[in-house]
Amino acid sequence: MEKLVNTGAGAEAQAAGSMVNRRVFLAGTLGAGLALTLGRETEAKAAKAAFNVTGALESVDPANVEVATGNFVNKAGGGSEMLLAEPGKLMVGWDFPQDQLDAAGGAIARIDPTNQQVFENEDAYFNLPEGGMMVASAGELTVEIDGVTIKLTGAKGHNWLLYARGKYEGDGDRNIKTHFTDYTPGHIMAMRYPGEPNGGFISEGQAEQQADVSETGGTNCGSTGCETVSRFIYDANTQAWVAQDRTSNGKWKTTGSNWTK
Repeated sequence: MEKLVNTGAGAEAQAAGSMVNRRVFLAGTLGAGLALTLGRETEAKAAKAAFNVTGALESVDPANVEVATGNFVNKAGGGSEMLLAEPGKLMVGWDFPQDQLDAAGGAIARIDPTNQQVFENEDAYFNLPEGGMMVASAGELTVEIDGVTIKLTGAKGHNWLLYARGKYEGDGDRNIKTHFTDYTPGHIMAMRYPGEPNGGFISEGQAEQQADVSETGGTNCGSTGCETVSRFIYDANTQAWVAQDRTSNGKWKTTGSNWTK
């Protein structure tokens, strides 16, 4: 479990009103083309660890998946463009310049006990905010998100990063109470990104920092860090997902997805 912090990567690109109107984007897209296949399981191997997805769509039309385009830039590709991009939302420490935070229109938030937690008990509930996102770091975990179960199985010298986008379309309360199990208490950390502006992306630069920390330190793998790191990215709006391994040269390789090859 690494400390999920930010040094400001991509922050200068944040500005009020820079986020795409997600309600316009999704209008009319969630139609008959998305047939729910409950109970079907998708499995694959990732860096000697494994992931398992139950209750999600078997296949999602790529046209229905929000990806970084236009002013939003994703470098890693392979499906990560569904949630990671610049400019993206940032979680920062208390030394981050206040003027940059104010200019971001809510897309940058300071880390505090209300949005970042270490799970010390055998299971935990964590809010995936309406219009926001969350990230969790652990050697292994299982999480239930609105009827979809994602199991990330651990391996020696390996760390998982889980990213999820919350719902931003529809009436009523769109917050999701996620349920975490099958982790080592005290060795898992979760953090949620702000719900305003509605929707958007997580800073790809910050996501790269989190992977770097996994490989250089953190209690999941001791002071020397983890030899390998994988990430699982999920969107609660469409049930689209992608899994990736980080290779020895720092590039990301896609190991499974229900919307992109």
